[in-house]
Amino acid sequence: MPKDLEVEFEELSIEGQVVQIRGHSPAFGSVDRLRAELARFEPFQAITVGDITSDSKRGGQNFSMRISLRLDGAEGRES
Repeated sequence: MPKDLEVEFEELSIEGQVVQIRGHSPAFGSVDRLRAELARFEPFQAITVGDITSDSKRGGQNFSMRISLRLDGAEGRES
């Protein structure tokens, strides 16, 4: 991730092939940029941004994101 991208992950969970993130960014537009940066990573199949809400206490925005991982391609291979 670029050093100038201001995001803070507050919650990260991984279940099977799905990564869920809840976080905060003081800069508007950072969530879209984060999504674009993560989309460059080949193991990520799909990235969905959920709720984006303004944070009146801290400023910026709170967000949620769901990342689906690609299968490793092992299906259909013979041992």
